[in-house]
Amino acid sequence: MRIIHVSPYFNFPDEGSVGGALLYVYELSKALVEKGHEVAVFTSGNILTKGVIRIPKKTLEEKEKIEVHRVLSFEVPKMPYLFPHLENPIPSPSFFSALSKEYDIIHVHGHEYATSFIATLAAKKARIPTILTIHNIGEALEEFSAIHLLRKALNNTAFAFTVNSAKTVIAPTEQALHVLREFKPKNIIQVRLGIDFRRFENLNSRLEYVLFLGRLEQTKRPEDFIKVIPLVLKKIDA
Repeated sequence: MRIIHVSPYFNFPDEGSVGGALLYVYELSKALVEKGHEVAVFTSGNILTKGVIRIPKKTLEEKEKIEVHRVLSFEVPKMPYLFPHLENPIPSPSFFSALSKEYDIIHVHGHEYATSFIATLAAKKARIPTILTIHNIGEALEEFSAIHLLRKALNNTAFAFTVNSAKTVIAPTEQALHVLREFKPKNIIQVRLGIDFRRFENLNSRLEYVLFLGRLEQTKRPEDFIKVIPLVLKKIDA
């Protein structure tokens, strides 16, 4: 099968910063390649200029048998009194036309991204089935009233279109299932996030590890982890 992943950003793990959703796309792509599928990732440019334009270093590259297609994209400018920088690039029209070609499945990642909405429109035009994995749980930047109002409006329009157009929606967590209650997707399945144990082959398994894994941002609540450390150490030698 020819499977396309659509992600707002993408890097291979050895090429720089890789967030949770990006690592998910990489690991899933790698596993699908191992099963004999043709896999490509469509994403934004990887060189940010003047803080608003993302230009591709290469428009097409292939590594580990994963094709990566990058297009010119535009970042939403930061507005200090309304909202901070939004990690939500808006791709150029070439993104739509590229995804309107013949593919077997388009797997869209995150329902709140411009790339996801445009990919869903392209899939509708080309009659290609889409699968959507929910990565956003609707809590990021909620302390900004402008974001809260914008999300409320988009939940009834663009976000609803992306979710309800998918043939299947994948919810990795209970929080993602809760988010989906606002929409009317055709089919929901829960698939927990997988782990490639080969990445931990050199870990000292004789010790207990307790760790916080995520960006140091308020939405990840790292302060809760700091507060719980003394309680953990009372129970286990970590």
